[in-house]
Amino acid sequence: MSSNYRVILTIIQVLLIRVAIATTSGCPNLASHRKALEGKLGSTVQIKIFNDFSGRKSYNVLWAKPTSVRQISKLVKQAKKLGLTVRTVGRGHSWSPLHPDPCQIGVSLSDLKGEKYSLDAENNRLTVLSSENVEQIMQWAANKNVTLGPMPLRVLDASFPGIIGTGSHSSNINASPIANDVVGLELVDGKGRVRKFSDNDEEDKEVIDACRVHLGLCGIIYKTTIKVIPDFKLKFSSGVIPVRKLLDTTNRKDLVMNNWGVVMIMPLTFAGATQAEKDAMNADPLRRIPQSYDIRNENFFVRIWSEVDQNTPIQDPQPDSITLADGSSYSTTSVIKPFSSGIYNGAFSIEPIGCVRPRSSISFAQPESDDFLASSATLENGLNVLERIFKDIGFYPRLFGANIIRWMKHDDRCLLCHTNIANANKKVMFYDASTNFDGCNNFLINNTDRIRLQEFETEFGAGVMKNNSQSLPHWAKHNPYVPGMTDLFRSNLNENLASFLNVRAKYKLDKKNVFVNCHLRDIFTLV
Repeated sequence: MSSNYRVILTIIQVLLIRVAIATTSGCPNLASHRKALEGKLGSTVQIKIFNDFSGRKSYNVLWAKPTSVRQISKLVKQAKKLGLTVRTVGRGHSWSPLHPDPCQIGVSLSDLKGEKYSLDAENNRLTVLSSENVEQIMQWAANKNVTLGPMPLRVLDASFPGIIGTGSHSSNINASPIANDVVGLELVDGKGRVRKFSDNDEEDKEVIDACRVHLGLCGIIYKTTIKVIPDFKLKFSSGVIPVRKLLDTTNRKDLVMNNWGVVMIMPLTFAGATQAEKDAMNADPLRRIPQSYDIRNENFFVRIWSEVDQNTPIQDPQPDSITLADGSSYSTTSVIKPFSSGIYNGAFSIEPIGCVRPRSSISFAQPESDDFLASSATLENGLNVLERIFKDIGFYPRLFGANIIRWMKHDDRCLLCHTNIANANKKVMFYDASTNFDGCNNFLINNTDRIRLQEFETEFGAGVMKNNSQSLPHWAKHNPYVPGMTDLFRSNLNENLASFLNVRAKYKLDKKNVFVNCHLRDIFTLV
């Protein structure tokens, strides 16, 4: 990035910050709107300072926590009457601006009352109330000896509609994101009407396919019905493998294709740097690492799920090993246990030292080729981008970050899944960079750190996109200030975005755009 470009970027970012601060106090009708909403709902509506997940934005919103579907309906009707928009907020695990706009309405369904779970064992379907998070659902299902398909990792407190609505994914080359297992939706539409859709009805399938990844635009979803499967045992293994070994196409293909699931995580801790390089980096005000540093000397922390005979007894953690295609072998720790418990139970947690907050995550889906040469190009490019950032700009996260690689397959039924970027073989690789730093006492980061973080994200995002136009950002892990990022949604999902809008209009889910915020309006406007 040239020095002039950096100056311009900094000026733009400072202006955006000032606009955001000015907006915070620019809601003259909040009190009257709150009074009108409370009068209709018969319950408290707060004027709340809303902070986004990464701690960069802070502004006033109206905050409602309905306890019944009837209250949700009244809320939507009154919001429409007042000319306000409504955005449902889960547990806030999105780094993207999917949240309510300033002065508008944010809705939490965490206090929603009603039957939390209903299992149709005969048809392998589980209906879940939107008050429940991922961990609660997995545990309840496990008690019934069933489980869900591959679930996103380390988002245990995320809301169920949240992970589905953003197309969140796990890693399994033979499975699709969990949104593809949705078979029923119950929601309140933009007119405040209660609507129910099931794939048992042929006409409803069109709505379900469009609204699998719904981005909150299909209505306020208060119940979701999803396919479940009998719980089963897997072997969960974790170990450390050199980056160079997994840059080898044959090694990587063999590992991914011959296991149930694989995640490769490169911690940004500079374990592969020499002590002299680390000392020089820590002495530099910008924490730039010397030009001698080679990122290919780092290691991948690898999580592996592999199939086992279902008669195999449950096994506590014990030493094990993994052998790559080239014959090299690496130590692992393995356990054998039900999938339902392994997804959230301790075997793979990488607990950071101290108190940290996740501050950033930029993620792309890119096509994977049958020979895995596509991911070779992506990995090489991504490592080059990161290495250049660390050498020329500096290492922003004050504690650590991670480069994370996963694989899944695309299902054509999902209109807005970012797996749509797949080629004819349906294979997709996910590539992202995440950062964390110490900040539990100060949720909002200061302007200097915010600018440094956005520079890191911009460099990484632009660098990854530069050499691969066949990319789709993750709906929950993209930032509109990264040049060209939101354009990728329009260029690579154009027909699907149009189809989504057509279904939304055909079934009159939100004619007046009650559920649309500024960012999503920008993405869909040019379609």
